[in-house]
Amino acid sequence: MVIAVLRSEGRRFGLVVDRVINTEEIVVKAVGGQMKAIGLYSGATVLGDGTVALILDVQALARRALRAETNERQDSQKAAAHAAAASETERQRMLLAAIGGGRRVAIPLDTVTRLEQVRTESVEKVGNREVVQYRGAILPIVRLDRHLGAYGETDREVLEVIVYADHGRSVAIVVEEILDIVDGEAAVRSDIDDLGLLGSAVLGDKVTELLDVRAAILAADPQFYSGHPTALHSSSTPTGVSDSLLEV
Repeated sequence: MVIAVLRSEGRRFGLVVDRVINTEEIVVKAVGGQMKAIGLYSGATVLGDGTVALILDVQALARRALRAETNERQDSQKAAAHAAAASETERQRMLLAAIGGGRRVAIPLDTVTRLEQVRTESVEKVGNREVVQYRGAILPIVRLDRHLGAYGETDREVLEVIVYADHGRSVAIVVEEILDIVDGEAAVRSDIDDLGLLGSAVLGDKVTELLDVRAAILAADPQFYSGHPTALHSSSTPTGVSDSLLEV
């Protein structure tokens, strides 16, 4: 293998060639538009024996080589980041909840601020959105069964609510039942998902859907991450909300 070491813009890179024939003084001639469009040739010359030789554009080759190197490095970094995220997810503790139709979802426990029970009669409407008064604020509600297309029971007197709070804002995520808290490490994981999910895994010997928490929060409050509060604070005492069941 013969490698010609080239230098461009202070960087060196190797160009693999079959063999080195000779060095010559040449007169550079322009090439046509079609050859220029390739982006690898800066011109052409006629050798002493009458043969036409194309002249490589070293800078263009360098840019391509460095771009490929950068892309490979970025791909490697992304793969490492994804692997680290997957590993972190596996170490997370997960809250398991039922949402109807025999379906279960797993929610990272670090996204759960409180678990509450809310009486159905305390749910009110703002436009087409359901809300509930909670600790001096109006919390938007997302029902996971409807959000994920499960459509569980509709005649319950008491709703199981997962409260997520961040930077002074909160949303209420309604589930059918709180089942358990388990370690997030799963022997079997899958990228099989659907709208509102990040995939699935076997947790507690059952296939469990992995909730896209961000999507659920945005379904309750589309402005939650925008930095412009939409929750209206109230001085009235919250009604229909029980004492906290869990704090993390």
